[in-house]
Amino acid sequence: MRARVVRLLRRAGYVARWRWARVEDGVRRVGPHVVPRWTYRAGPAAGLEAVDPWRMARRLMLCSAAWYAQARITSADALRVVAQPRPCGQVHVCPVCARRRSWTLATALRAAVEEDHAAGVVRGVALVTLTHRDEPGATLRAELARFRRAWDSLTRGRAGMAWRQAVTSWFIGLEVTRGAAGARGELGHGWHVHAHVIVGVQDSESAQWIGERWRAATLRASRALLGDDRGAWLPGAGGVWSETHADGWIPAGRPAWTPADGYGWFRAIGASRATIFQAAKYPTPAVELHPIALAEFVAVAHGRRWHEGGGTWRGVRRRALELEAASEADPHDTPGYDVGVNVSRSGPRDAPALDDVATGIGAGRCRRCGADGDHDCAARELGEVVSWKLTKGAERARVVAAAMSAGGDIDARGRLVVPRAAAAALLREWAAAGRAAREARAALP
Repeated sequence: MRARVVRLLRRAGYVARWRWARVEDGVRRVGPHVVPRWTYRAGPAAGLEAVDPWRMARRLMLCSAAWYAQARITSADALRVVAQPRPCGQVHVCPVCARRRSWTLATALRAAVEEDHAAGVVRGVALVTLTHRDEPGATLRAELARFRRAWDSLTRGRAGMAWRQAVTSWFIGLEVTRGAAGARGELGHGWHVHAHVIVGVQDSESAQWIGERWRAATLRASRALLGDDRGAWLPGAGGVWSETHADGWIPAGRPAWTPADGYGWFRAIGASRATIFQAAKYPTPAVELHPIALAEFVAVAHGRRWHEGGGTWRGVRRRALELEAASEADPHDTPGYDVGVNVSRSGPRDAPALDDVATGIGAGRCRRCGADGDHDCAARELGEVVSWKLTKGAERARVVAAAMSAGGDIDARGRLVVPRAAAAALLREWAAAGRAAREARAALP
């Protein structure tokens, strides 16, 4: 799937570079550098920052191809060094990174749901699918703005006070598709925006209550952004999806809510990760998008947040990022060897490359000196120390204690610094534990 997305991004690059004019619009900061800012002035992404799909394709092609050394500490404050593939981090287009981020979001959300259910904060949990009829030919930016307008009018202001009384907690995940034609790789007639929402409710009447207010909210948003005549005429404006209704849509003009409309869009659920995953998955299956739609999507998705929690689940996204950082190494790969939790970042300047710690470990013949396997390459200049940038959640006192046990410390910049020889010894210790575990599993009958 990743290879297919790379090919689609390359084709989308021709669209972004040759069909849509761009203009230099000030500067922007990238780390310590100041670079020109380019903005589209034509096409469906006009006014947005120009994002180069070719550059994204190059990053995606190299996702997990390079390896780095990750610093971790155990519960006994001992330092560990393990090898990890360096991800590209493009969660909105990379199938691998998106899957990992969605898994951690679902795990964090399930933990929050279980905590609230056990404490009696919520009596029931439901998966709600909210949508509005897409306007043919509208841009993705406009459709997202219309959906966001409806969501804000439902959950903020005076309406938001009533919402918070009826729905104690919620977590929303936006998703965009191009309809049935888009699933076949065709351009389709327009963008379809919808949201999967996990809600914590108090009674069985919540389906009717949410459905009626969502229909009214989407109708208000359509009229406000498209005009009274156009917004009211838009087919299905203010509707919610139902699996049992004749045409799939419960239109806004329905005078009263009746059970005959069907609650296919509202499903009572438990705390299973499979169901919660619907609200945690990332915004679109990029592998299905037409190159023109993909070029528009990457421009609109740049810097946009697709998931958001509310109520007691407000901190789910932050907890998921901490979980993702802490659990990249699989303890099942090395049973009996405590890999601890991660305390280091994974960026190119945040963690040393694997070959800068122990050249050739886990590889074949060295391309530089011709030696086999793990060795100190004479043709490669290796430093005396290696350093890591710490994560925000790392406990400094524990990191200092772990570093001192390996002859290291925290420098003036707040980075973990360890002698390279000590880091290489820890890395070889972890590799030996993994090798022993694999040999033991292979020897089993």
